[in-house]
Amino acid sequence: MINSVEAEYLTADRREELLQTIVAQQLGIVNQVNQEMVQYGILRREADSMQQLYDSLLVSLQEAGVSGTLRASNIRVVDRAEPENSPVRPRKALNLVLGLITGLTFGVGLAFFQEYMDNTIKSPDDVARYLHVPMIAAVPKNEALNGQSSYGHYGVEDNGPENGSKSIQQADFPVELISFTAPNSVMAEAYRSMRTSLLLSSADHPPKTVLVTSSLPSEGKTCTATNMAISLTQTGARVVLVDADMRKPRIHSIFALGATPGLSALLTGSVGIKEVLHEVSIPNLFVIPCGVIPPNPAELLMSQRFQKVLTSLREYFDYVIIDSPPLSHVTDGRILGRVTDTSLVVVKAWSTPRGAAEHSLSSLLNSRIHVSGVVLNNLDMRIKGYNSAYAGYSGYSGQYYAAKS
Repeated sequence: MINSVEAEYLTADRREELLQTIVAQQLGIVNQVNQEMVQYGILRREADSMQQLYDSLLVSLQEAGVSGTLRASNIRVVDRAEPENSPVRPRKALNLVLGLITGLTFGVGLAFFQEYMDNTIKSPDDVARYLHVPMIAAVPKNEALNGQSSYGHYGVEDNGPENGSKSIQQADFPVELISFTAPNSVMAEAYRSMRTSLLLSSADHPPKTVLVTSSLPSEGKTCTATNMAISLTQTGARVVLVDADMRKPRIHSIFALGATPGLSALLTGSVGIKEVLHEVSIPNLFVIPCGVIPPNPAELLMSQRFQKVLTSLREYFDYVIIDSPPLSHVTDGRILGRVTDTSLVVVKAWSTPRGAAEHSLSSLLNSRIHVSGVVLNNLDMRIKGYNSAYAGYSGYSGQYYAAKS
């Protein structure tokens, strides 16, 4: 039985080998048939393409034969076409005129659009038209008329500061001290004009306490307050300059006072008024810096102690000039305006928006604060004949200070 089973197994094994051989042969045949089918497809496509080419050539040959049998046309040329002496297009003259008209129209429209978009105060006419308050003075740019420096446009006096408790380097020529370092310059003359307008603004008596403020930061209110105080000292009056801008003070750096006690320490009762009153090298000018910036400036300015301090300053000084923060950011300016005789609003030409200036003036007037007028700062004197006008006035001032020296 074992031999029989083994013989059957061997027989089945040989049959399997034969079947595998037959299957392999059939697979080879199938692959060969597939390759031949692919080759047949390629040859068939080529045959179709050649048939199409043959048909098209045959059609063309037949058309040519038909055309050859046709009779010639009896059309003859009567007049040959001649080329134009000038090109039909482009029409340069017409395009030039159209471009000029389009450019002018676009330029005028752009100018009106820019004028519409620019809503800043630019000139004294804008002050009268939009703000409806007097213009106390127009201060020119720090740059010169005709491109020269405003300090030396009419010569800088070589008088310098006298020896005092605090020295000011004349070589630095800070614009905040131009009324002292260059008294016959264009800007100094503008600040003297502002002083005269301010003193004549009240019919009965000139204001003794003056608040200098602005609508927005960086409009020149500190520079205006400092030069106003200096120009008042030139009349022989004793003037104190108070830095009430306890948000971003600058007067201590202008006069190089350093870290000294100031108004904030005075209002908190830490020091007395004599300790915060600093005499600088400018004759008849005293300065009260801000000192340490307090966390509650508005509350300090609303206190009774500040009113007492202001009353004491009015007794010992002829004029009190107060520098305050911008009106559009905090309420300090309106608080100070209630305790001063008058206020000056500084407007920077080509920078201060009309809406901001109108809002600031309305807030002061609605609070029943007396406003003497507007100081137009950073005015370009090269427009509308301001250059020649100031040149004449500055000539007089130059002769005056030359004779005085």
